[in-house]
Amino acid sequence: MYKTRQVNIRLGRDATRVGRYLLISDSYNLSLQETARLAKEYPRLELFRIPEQNIPSEIIKDSYMLFDPLGNGILIYSPELPGGELLEDLKKVLKNSKIG
Repeated sequence: MYKTRQVNIRLGRDATRVGRYLLISDSYNLSLQETARLAKEYPRLELFRIPEQNIPSEIIKDSYMLFDPLGNGILIYSPELPGGELLEDLKKVLKNSKIG
């Protein structure tokens, strides 16, 4: 989450065009401390629960995904990938988008 926040900051004036979402399996229970920390450190982050059986097998723990403005999944990123890769791809999507 830290990496995606840093990428969002580096977008500058386009940062408001990007939404950040945390998808959590419905089988995982966030503690009160985790919930409070998320709200404090990532106030613009939206939290969504997803049924475990709906999570594609390509998704690994802590990976992040890039979606276009229409909600179509474009790329899945490994958590080990440097944030610069995501930033460059995101800039391309925003540059070519006529929506959002």
